[in-house]
Amino acid sequence: MARPRAKTSALFPGIGPVTEQRLLEVGVGDVAALRKLGAVKAYQRLKFRYGQGVTLNALYGLEAVLLGCHWLAIPDGRKEELRRAVSVKGEH
Repeated sequence: MARPRAKTSALFPGIGPVTEQRLLEVGVGDVAALRKLGAVKAYQRLKFRYGQGVTLNALYGLEAVLLGCHWLAIPDGRKEELRRAVSVKGEH
């Protein structure tokens, strides 16, 4: 039997409730704030506060919110740019 899909955030479409709460805790209160900060800086805030509990999937999810798409639709080249921007090599 298939697992039920996780709920997504009302504030950040496509983001799960844990990441939503974490964004709020690091001062990113809505999509406008995320857009102003950018996916990379928002990810860096999350990574600084929550360490290994934050993966590259969070970065891709943040970018997807800004682009209005699913994170799997982000082109590989853009994902590589994002990884370089956060100076993460080899993390998947």
